[in-house]
Amino acid sequence: MTNGTPYTFTVQAVSGFGTSVASSSSGVVIPATAPGSPTGLTVSSRNQSLLLTFAAPSSTGGVSLSGYVIETSGDGSTWTAVDPANLSRASATATSVTISGLTNGSAIFVRVSAKNAANVVGAGAVATGTPLAPADAPTFSAVASDGSAKVSWIAPTNTGGADIDTYRILINYGGAYETQTVLAGVSEYTKSGLTNGVTVNFIVQSHTIAGYSTNSTPVSVTPVGVPGPIAIGTFTIAPTSGQVVATWLPPSSNGGSALTGYIAEASTDFGASWTTVATLGASDTRTVTISGLTNGVAVSVRISSVNAIGTSLGVTKQATPSGPPGRPSGLTATPSGVGVATLTWSSPSDTGGLSITGYIVQRRVQGTLTWSLATGDTGNNGTYYSATALDGGVTYEFRVAARNPIAGDYSEIASVTAAGSAGAPSINYITPSNKALALSWNAPTVAPGVTISGYEVGYSADGRNWNTASPSPSGTTYTLAPAAPNELVNGTPYLVRIAAIVGGASGTYFIGFGAHKWCELHLHHSSP
Repeated sequence: MTNGTPYTFTVQAVSGFGTSVASSSSGVVIPATAPGSPTGLTVSSRNQSLLLTFAAPSSTGGVSLSGYVIETSGDGSTWTAVDPANLSRASATATSVTISGLTNGSAIFVRVSAKNAANVVGAGAVATGTPLAPADAPTFSAVASDGSAKVSWIAPTNTGGADIDTYRILINYGGAYETQTVLAGVSEYTKSGLTNGVTVNFIVQSHTIAGYSTNSTPVSVTPVGVPGPIAIGTFTIAPTSGQVVATWLPPSSNGGSALTGYIAEASTDFGASWTTVATLGASDTRTVTISGLTNGVAVSVRISSVNAIGTSLGVTKQATPSGPPGRPSGLTATPSGVGVATLTWSSPSDTGGLSITGYIVQRRVQGTLTWSLATGDTGNNGTYYSATALDGGVTYEFRVAARNPIAGDYSEIASVTAAGSAGAPSINYITPSNKALALSWNAPTVAPGVTISGYEVGYSADGRNWNTASPSPSGTTYTLAPAAPNELVNGTPYLVRIAAIVGGASGTYFIGFGAHKWCELHLHHSSP
């Protein structure tokens, strides 16, 4: 028969009368021999257990394997099958088996034998092993720093009889524990990326072939660092004359350690050098006034937060102290036309730290107390102004203040009597002669305080195009005899007009004579 081949059997009786009918068939029978011995058996120590690993035998005895028989012996001669309750394996034919319920430190023999479907058990493979206790947990400490924490440990004295191969660090800072594993020989681990002010818990375990040690005593630390910088949006600087006032709000992060205060520094060389101007406590009002500054010179202010760990990055802002400009000087007021006065002055030497943007001009009638605005802002830094709509013959007082745009003090007062207009002169006579006209007129009435400085004499042949006599006469008689090319032509009618000159401007013209103020004059021809 061939091992592994299924067979069935029937039986017939044989006698002198012949052979009987065959019996019913037997069940299937498969002839088999004992399977081979498992190969590569290794025994690994574990805590109160041993881990067995091996390979299936090359020969199964002609039928499939149904499992393995696991036995132990204290002396290698007397064997006892292991209680199935102390066996841990994936299946009956699994080639990795853990035997539990053993005594740490006691060496034992282990035998593994294959069994096939014919229930035939083959020769066993034998090895020895010793269950071992886990190593003790290491002794360790943790030190926090800015955004991180470092764990350092010392290997345990009791390793359970096996070498430590790794350490496992368990880390928790609010959720589930995370783990990090490092090789034996390493005695520290740094966890970075932590949040300052948030406590982190550490546990360290030793590992040998017997497994992990119990947990070490947890150690908790809280990472801390310097505070965060103050927010630029909460930092303001208000400049005034000769000083600036800085205010701010606390930083959003204290670095995990309570704020102890602030440092305020100032620089007038654009940050090349800094001077500490104030050191504040955490509960102090967060306002610093820096005085003694020069108007127009920019100052940088830097604010840093402080805690027990150190000083934050400084936040810087710049401002320029400024004040009102000084008083203009040398104010003069001169009449420059009817009801018009021209003011001139010198700009102040002290601009208050900013450029002059304009001037304020005020006026009042001399002898009164109330000032009124001639203009609230000239709109430029020019040092002149034309005051209009003045009453002729009235004396006005003026004063001027610079602005940058802050208004400064007013200048000294300058006064001027406004020029008024004059009435029309009345002509006494116009006497023609050869290429000339002799004129005589009476001075017009004028407003009080108004002085006539002269007269303007004009003449025209058509009443549209006028010529003006030069020089202008100062009295009330004049011979009009202009030279070529504007000379008078004998026999041609001319219109003549005369006006008084007041304050540099001509008054009302009088043309001709008589009630209608018109007169056509004919030059009588005479022989040269």
